[in-house]
Amino acid sequence: GANGASIMFIAGLTTSSPSNSATTYLGPFLSSNATSTESNVQQVVPVGGTLSHLSVRLGNDPGTNNSWSFRVRRNGANTNVVCTVSGSTASSCSDTVNTQAFSAGDVLTLQLTPSSDPDNAGSVRWAVAYAAAD
Repeated sequence: GANGASIMFIAGLTTSSPSNSATTYLGPFLSSNATSTESNVQQVVPVGGTLSHLSVRLGNDPGTNNSWSFRVRRNGANTNVVCTVSGSTASSCSDTVNTQAFSAGDVLTLQLTPSSDPDNAGSVRWAVAYAAAD
């Protein structure tokens, strides 16, 4: 905006547990099941800007020695914006350090990767901050 970047929050969720044995994807602004087909949930970013502050909350912890990793993807490729929920006492994670630039027309998804056959995640809720370029 005229006095600095406009910041918005982008979020998505699923009310059913994703696969605990295969990589799946969620899209922003959707409340649907996670899917193994990334293109089904990719969302076009209408304006260029910078994505940051990934935050994820699960309905259930992954269980002892298990984890879920969550990674922002841009145009079907991994970014360095990632967080991991591990163990039997955690049900959320965040990445407040890494950022990713997006151009108008890029597509955005969140990748969910289970490790060591985690317990049923229940719901998955996620959000990021997005600062639109001037």
